[in-house]
Amino acid sequence: MRHMKKREECNSERCDMNIERKKNYIILLIVVTAVVLLYNNSFYWPSGEFEHRKVIVQLVSIVCILVVPIFAVKIKKINNFICKQRLMLHNLCAFVRKRWKKVCLYLIMYIAALFVAYFFVIIIERFHYHEGFNINRFYLLVTILWLVLTYFLMRKIAFRKPEVMFLLTILIIGTFFIKVSPINLGVSWDDEIHYERTLVLANCANGIMYKADMKNIDDQLYNLENHLGYDRISKESYSNELEKIYNNKELVQYSFDYYGVWILAYIPSAIGIILARGLCLPYTYVFMMGKFFNLLMYSALICLAIRKINYGKILIAVIGLIPTNVFMAASYAYDPWVIGFIILGFSYFFSMMQDEKKINTKDMLICITMFVLGCLPKAIYFPVLFPLLFVPKKKYKSDKEWKKTILLILAAGVFLVMTFLMPMLLSGPGTGDVRGGSDVNSTEQIKFILGNSIYYIRILYCFFKSYLAIDSIGYGFQHFAYMGYGMFWGIVTLIVVVVAFLDRDERKSVNVWIKVSGIIGCLAAIILATTALYISFTGVGANTVAGMHDRYVFPLIFPILYFIGVDGGRHAINKNVFACLPMFIIALTFLYNINMLCVSQY
Repeated sequence: MRHMKKREECNSERCDMNIERKKNYIILLIVVTAVVLLYNNSFYWPSGEFEHRKVIVQLVSIVCILVVPIFAVKIKKINNFICKQRLMLHNLCAFVRKRWKKVCLYLIMYIAALFVAYFFVIIIERFHYHEGFNINRFYLLVTILWLVLTYFLMRKIAFRKPEVMFLLTILIIGTFFIKVSPINLGVSWDDEIHYERTLVLANCANGIMYKADMKNIDDQLYNLENHLGYDRISKESYSNELEKIYNNKELVQYSFDYYGVWILAYIPSAIGIILARGLCLPYTYVFMMGKFFNLLMYSALICLAIRKINYGKILIAVIGLIPTNVFMAASYAYDPWVIGFIILGFSYFFSMMQDEKKINTKDMLICITMFVLGCLPKAIYFPVLFPLLFVPKKKYKSDKEWKKTILLILAAGVFLVMTFLMPMLLSGPGTGDVRGGSDVNSTEQIKFILGNSIYYIRILYCFFKSYLAIDSIGYGFQHFAYMGYGMFWGIVTLIVVVVAFLDRDERKSVNVWIKVSGIIGCLAAIILATTALYISFTGVGANTVAGMHDRYVFPLIFPILYFIGVDGGRHAINKNVFACLPMFIIALTFLYNINMLCVSQY
C-alpha cells in the first residue's frame, strides 16, 4: 500500500510538472516568436550583397523559435525561474483586483497631474513669457508633480523598499532628461564614439549603416560648438533633417571591424535601438530608445545592489542618484555599465561579509563575475578585486573552497590585466590619443616615467591634491559634460557623506584587513587610471595629467565610503524620512540644473 501511494504521488508530481512545462513552453514560444519578429522587422535589407545575410538571419530566427523554448523548459533552473515569474504576475494581478479602487485612484491622481501641469504651463507661457506652449517646461512640471506624488504615496514603505523608491525616482527624472535633451550628439562626453559603437553592435547582422546616424556622428563637433538642439528652431530643424534621411533609407559605406571587449557595455543601448526599429518608430524615438535602455540597465544594476546588501541600502541609492551618474545613464556612455556592475560586485561582497553564514565558491564566483563585467570596458579598475583576497579563511566552508576562490580571484585579475596589456605587447604603446595634442607620444612618455620615477611620483602627488579634493569631486557630482556645471554640488556632497556614516550596521561588517586592502585597491585603481591617461593623453614630460575627468572616480565612491565608515553607530532619525529625504533632495537638484542648462533654452 505504501509503495502504491508513493507511486501515485510520484505520478501526480510528474503530471503537475509536465503541465507546468507545457504552460512555460507556450509562454516561451510566444515571447521568443515576438522577439524574433521584432528583431527581423528592425532590419532594412537592400538588394544584392546583403541577401545572404538576410537568409542567415531568417534561418537563425526559425531555429530559435523551434529550439529555444523546447530546450529552455528542460533546464530545471530556467523552468523554475519562469514558474516564479508566473507566480509573481499572478500575485500582482490578484493584488490589483483586490485593491482596484486604490489603484484606480492612484492612476487618476497621476493623470490629474498631467492636466494640472498642462493648464499651469499655458497660464505661465501666456502671462509671463508671452509665447506659445513650451513642451519642455510641461515635461518639467509633470516630472516634479509625479515625483512629489510618488514620494507621498510611498512614504510609509520607503525604508522597507528603498530599491523601489530609487527605481521610480531615477526612471522619472532620467526619462524626463532623455525627452528634453537634444536629439543630436555633442551633449555628453565622447557620445559620438559611444553611439557609433552601439550602432556597430545593433547593425552587425545586416551590415548596413544609415546615413542619418553617420550624419549625427559627423556633426557632433559642430553641434557641440554651436550648442545645437537646445532651442525649438534648431532642435526641430535638425530632427526633421535626420528623419527625412532616415525614412529615405539612405545608406553609407561602413567597415564593421570596430570591436573589443568593451562592446558588451553597449548591449543595452543596442537592444533599445533594435526594439525601436522593430516597432517602426521615427528616428527621434529610435535615438531616445537607445538612451532609455542604457538608463534601464543602470537602474536595474543599482536596484539589484540595493536589494542584495543588508546594510548600506540608502547609501547605494544616493550614490546611484548623483546627478552626473543619472546624466550619463540617460546618455550614450559606458560609464553607467562600469559604475553599476562595480557597485553590484561590492554589494555582493559586503552582503557576504554581513551574513553569518559561510561563503562557498559559487557565491564568490558570482561576486567576481560582477567585477569582471564592470571592469571589461575599463580594465584599469582591476585592483577592486584586491580586498576579496583578504576574506578570512574561517569565513569559507572549507579550506578547499578558500583555495579555489583565491585561484578564481587571481585568474580574474590576470584576465583583466591581459585585456589591456596584450594589445600593447603585440603592437607597442603607440603614439597615444591624438585628441591630447601634438606633443603626446606614449612610447616617449613611458621612457620619461621610467627614467624619472621620483619626479613622476611628485607629479601624481601634486595632481591628486587637487583632483581628490572634496570640492573637486563635489563639482563632479553636478557636471553635465558639454551642457556645463550645475549648482548645489555642496548639498549633494553633504548628503552622500552624511548618509555614508549613518547608514551602517550596528555590528562590524568587515575587518581591518579588508578595510585597508579595499582602500589600497581603490587608490591603486585611481593611480593606474591616472598613469594610463598620463601616458596616452598627456604631453611628454608634462607636470600635470590631462584628460582625467572627475567621473573616473565615481565607480569607487561607494566602496571607499564603505571602507572608511565606522560600524556600530545609531541614529534616531525616522527610518522612512531617512530613506526618502536624501533621494528626493538630490533628484530636485538634478531637475533644477537640467532646467537651467537645457529646458530654459528651449
